[in-house]
Amino acid sequence: NRTTCNPSTRNNSRRRCLRNSYRVEQTNSDPARKEAQRLYEKACALTRGELLLHENQFRKPPSLWTRFRLNRAVKLFERVLELAPNHWNSVWILGKTVQRLGKEREAFDWFVKAWDLKPQNANVAREAALSAMKLGLGRHAVEYCEEALAFEPNEPGLVSNLALALLHAGRPEQALEKAQEAVALDARDKVNENVLRAIRHIIANKSACPQNSAELDAYCKKYREIFR
Repeated sequence: NRTTCNPSTRNNSRRRCLRNSYRVEQTNSDPARKEAQRLYEKACALTRGELLLHENQFRKPPSLWTRFRLNRAVKLFERVLELAPNHWNSVWILGKTVQRLGKEREAFDWFVKAWDLKPQNANVAREAALSAMKLGLGRHAVEYCEEALAFEPNEPGLVSNLALALLHAGRPEQALEKAQEAVALDARDKVNENVLRAIRHIIANKSACPQNSAELDAYCKKYREIFR
């Protein structure tokens, strides 16, 4: 079930990142480009409907057959990158694929590489930040949240994500400021409101800041009265 104060993953550009219409251009020859494009489209087809996006981020672990398909996609994306090392879409979807396979640390490394290749995309930075929060890398989560906000400074979900990242980084007072800002930007969003309530509760109780997303989930489940 969905917990009450998860980071925001809602962004249409995530879907655009997954479209296999992105052409592979960074190759030295036309045959290599065509082969890379063919492999990329085949890999995307294997991952379709299986990656963790906003509407299905809490789905069950993949079945044995799905894992087989995803592992096959990983091999195909790796072959694409041998032909076109700077194809950031392959890097990004490769990160999402290994994430679905439960390899969060490897996923984070791919998201960071995607950001290095495409530093003008807020969604790429968002994905790196979300992964960092799961891994307990608070400082990195803050860094990538701030990068995403540089492109969309008034996006409430990104502001709320920064609040959570600051909390994981052990900076609760700054987290509170950002959580209040997110609610001010969109008072109707229940997740932003719940993030604010959770941070207030942690500060009032003088509790230790949760180091990662799992610890925050456990805290929220322990103190369900926060959200009543």
